[in-house]
Amino acid sequence: MAVRHGPDELQVKEQQLEGWEEKLAQRAQALAESARALVQRRAAVAPLVNQLKAQGAVVAPQLQELLGADPLLASPHIAAAVQQAEEARRTAVESRMRAAQAWEEDLARQANALNAVMQGLAQAQQQLQAELDQRAARARPVEPPVSLGAPKAKPPPQPPRAAAAAPPAGGVDGRVHNRAKLRVQVDFESDHNFFTGFSADISEGGLFVATVNIQPLGSPVEVAFALPTGEQVVARGVVRWIREASDRDTTVQAGMGIQFDTLSEDARDAVHSFIHQREPMFYTD
Repeated sequence: MAVRHGPDELQVKEQQLEGWEEKLAQRAQALAESARALVQRRAAVAPLVNQLKAQGAVVAPQLQELLGADPLLASPHIAAAVQQAEEARRTAVESRMRAAQAWEEDLARQANALNAVMQGLAQAQQQLQAELDQRAARARPVEPPVSLGAPKAKPPPQPPRAAAAAPPAGGVDGRVHNRAKLRVQVDFESDHNFFTGFSADISEGGLFVATVNIQPLGSPVEVAFALPTGEQVVARGVVRWIREASDRDTTVQAGMGIQFDTLSEDARDAVHSFIHQREPMFYTD
């Protein structure tokens, strides 16, 4: 089983090392102060020893050696131990640096692998969208040719639909707006839930979103989409009408009509320009 050292655990170990190094520095400072105090005491003892020697007293070799030593200089075996400790510390720092570099390389490999997965998902999503567009194109009914020698038969009357399932008079916002066909992905948010659908048409007052995630009438929503011209549009709106899927006509798309409440001036100009560059549609009833 691989040993896992997360960021928190490594940080704890670093803090332990820093604590030990701080204690070592404090101890070294205390030793230096003790050595300086010993120098001062030796300076006070030296005149007395010299006076005794002048009077003919014999000074022991151990005392002479003690007075001749320098407390500020470590003995050879202590100096060797200090040098060995410094080399071990340098080796430990180099090992920690190599561990950090290995961790950085591992994170880079994981990031590259994740990017490759995301690219694959994006390509799969594009392929799926292309297949959906092809299926929608094949599902559109083909109008039969009109015979010039016989009067065109009137279509049978359609049963009236519920008021909530049809667009209101004048389109989404109650006025007659020029509307244009628009087939782009629309992301919308309602009550902190995110959904995705596809627009079928758009006007300066709102747009129709084909989706199975139909929100209740009057629900506030926020929509985001990109026009084919490249402009990004983000707007707030309200669900003004909804349309359920039809069992009799599979070409009827379920969705909802959203009226714009908040639309920036740049976004409104982009929508206006897009609509007037295309063949308009109208809702008149």
